Amino acid sequence: MKTDLGGWEPPLDATVIERKREYISNLLFIVMSFLALIGISIALIFLFVNIKYRNHRFIKMSSPNLNNLIIVGSMCTFASVVLLGIDTRILSNENFVKLCYVKTWTLCLGFTLAFGSMFSKTWRVHSIFTNIRMDRKAIKDSKLLLILAGLLFVDVLVLTLWAVISPFRMSVMELPQIHFDDKVVVPEIEKCQSNHSAVFQAILYAIKGILMILGCFLAWETRHVNVPALNDSKYIGMSVYNVVVMSTLGLSISVILQVVELARNPAGNNPRGYRRGMMKSVVAKGHQHVATSQSVHDSDKDLLAKAEAENQLRRRYVHQKSTQLWDLLEKLRELGDTQFLQQDWCFASGIVASVAEKDKDPLLPEKR
Repeated sequence: MKTDLGGWEPPLDATVIERKREYISNLLFIVMSFLALIGISIALIFLFVNIKYRNHRFIKMSSPNLNNLIIVGSMCTFASVVLLGIDTRILSNENFVKLCYVKTWTLCLGFTLAFGSMFSKTWRVHSIFTNIRMDRKAIKDSKLLLILAGLLFVDVLVLTLWAVISPFRMSVMELPQIHFDDKVVVPEIEKCQSNHSAVFQAILYAIKGILMILGCFLAWETRHVNVPALNDSKYIGMSVYNVVVMSTLGLSISVILQVVELARNPAGNNPRGYRRGMMKSVVAKGHQHVATSQSVHDSDKDLLAKAEAENQLRRRYVHQKSTQLWDLLEKLRELGDTQFLQQDWCFASGIVASVAEKDKDPLLPEKR
């Protein structure tokens, strides 16, 4: 018979292990992708204006070809924001490995295109105003493009060696377990894994760092230049400063967070070292589970009182039926019908009991 127990369920005989794949929040991905698309749209507008009015005097003096490369590099870095948020909810495991290469190359080459072009233009301004020779010659765009091509070649060489020596593969990393009453949640995250990724990242960081230091130095040296023929030199210098500051802050915060996490959780098995923001859904479920357990605990007294009342009612019912049964058996004995009473199945099923057993039963009436 099915009994209503107010939502109570019997405890499990073993701990349930639930593997939960963690992803970037949909809201965060949508917001950041939207902002990146706004940046790409603005860059496209600038690219259109720069191409349409490339023969205009002021735009022509600012090297429109390098301006186009700066815009293309900026669009690549904006696109990398969207690529970094894509996971296996959208792509298959095989395509996820390809995505690892795409987002790495897009971000690296995009940064080199944007910052390398600004660096080249700043270098030209510095070369013009620090050349003390009287027969100095103008530095054409072809020479600046050659410098940019050299920077791109270094990036392509490092990225190619990275892909050949230590190719990417999809890896699922387990985070510290979260324990509930009868369940263990094992959070998992997807990542692009490479055996020697730290080495190649250090090489790329060193190259970009040297480039930014030189760019910052050139921008500082040309900070007082104000020549109409070089009408964008001051803005290029400001852009170099901004890129250096933001890149340094971003890289520093990323490295500091990793160092702090490693210091707090060296073995990787301390649940406190786990970043709770990634487990928001799991924690919410945990709170819901605790709230449900608390409500069940609060209703334990009501369930116990209900069970006791039902038990008393059934005892009275059994007592009443036992009395009626023994009255009928006494009548059968008085009538002398012993054939039914002597059947073995009556004793085996408990319908008929001996007089001694009857006397021992506290629920049965006294023998009259």
